[in-house]
Amino acid sequence: MNVKRVLSGIAALMMCAAVMTGCGNDSSSTAENSPAASESEAVKVEDSTDAVTETTGSTTEAAQMVTTEATKAKEDSVFGDSAGIVKVDENAPDVQEARKLAVEYLDALQAADADKLIEIMNFSEMIEKVKELAEASGQEVDSSMDNYEDEIRESFKDMEGMIKSYELLGVYEVPEISEAIDENISEMEEEMEDARENASEEEIAQMEQAMALMREMFSFDKLYVFDADIVTDDGREESPVVVVHDKNGWRVDGVLMPAMIGYVKKSKITSANVAAKSMNNAVLSAIVDMDTEDIDIRLLDGEYEWKGSDFENLKRPATVRSQEEALTSMMQRVTEYYSDVTKLEAIKISIKDGTVSGIAVQYGNYTTIREGERPCFGCYPHMFSESESAEILTLDDAFRYAQE
Repeated sequence: MNVKRVLSGIAALMMCAAVMTGCGNDSSSTAENSPAASESEAVKVEDSTDAVTETTGSTTEAAQMVTTEATKAKEDSVFGDSAGIVKVDENAPDVQEARKLAVEYLDALQAADADKLIEIMNFSEMIEKVKELAEASGQEVDSSMDNYEDEIRESFKDMEGMIKSYELLGVYEVPEISEAIDENISEMEEEMEDARENASEEEIAQMEQAMALMREMFSFDKLYVFDADIVTDDGREESPVVVVHDKNGWRVDGVLMPAMIGYVKKSKITSANVAAKSMNNAVLSAIVDMDTEDIDIRLLDGEYEWKGSDFENLKRPATVRSQEEALTSMMQRVTEYYSDVTKLEAIKISIKDGTVSGIAVQYGNYTTIREGERPCFGCYPHMFSESESAEILTLDDAFRYAQE
């Protein structure tokens, strides 16, 4: 069994408990049918913290409004375009303190010690906060809330005997993550304004309660990601341990943990694919302009490779009679439609009969805990995903993929 899937399922259950006080009224929230028992639901949690919108089971109407707005914000989620990860000094005092908690967590995980895990992850306090917020907003506390710890315990039983050994390989910070989370939640609150106009006072109270809890859950002044190399019967796998510090001290964050798995790489690849699409659209717009001016666009046919710097300080030719003049004219026009083209490290493109058959770009580099720093490529019209990126090692690889 995959450790990440079990942890993702547990995180899904925690998010369900934390954000939706009505979640768990029906059979879909029992231990047997909980998110921890569903691989498909667990995978969704790995995508981002917005996965709470995918794992809520039965909810109140107001809760559904909250999750709908979270879905709208998915493209700009806290795990979108990030500054990446930065290795930190393992000997720093606060890092050592956080590392001690990460080791306690992994020891408890290996022993399937549910009580210790619930303590380290501060889960009991989180449930109490949910109840407190519900009561403060005049809502009746869902009796099923009393069963969430039992469901978490059942979920952790799946870990028994799974982990044979582990090793902490390094520790990292995620720059600006707190600001990104705050900005994302603020955007969600703004987007809920339309929903508030048609909501009852009770529903508005529930929405406010959910958002207040969301801020409480993601409020911290320090976050470290420990790279855990875990050995199971199925082999080795990476399972980052996220340790945060807030007003109550250090705790392991079980909600952010699954979302951290590969998020830097995933977000960067998404941005690279968007850059390739933007470049494609700019080239097509430039070609249309040239065709409108009766320039022979057949002069553009061919396969080309450029650097972003090749698009700097271009002057549009007064007349276009050669391929070189046609390309210069097109490239200058591209800068008017896509000014960030100069920031791309490399571009490879195929043009035929006034259209683009494929384009690939190098969009900086990305850094992951396991792979270190490597070039990040994007392509269009056929775009690859994070899981497919292992085979995309060069610009030529991305270019071939774009045309498949």
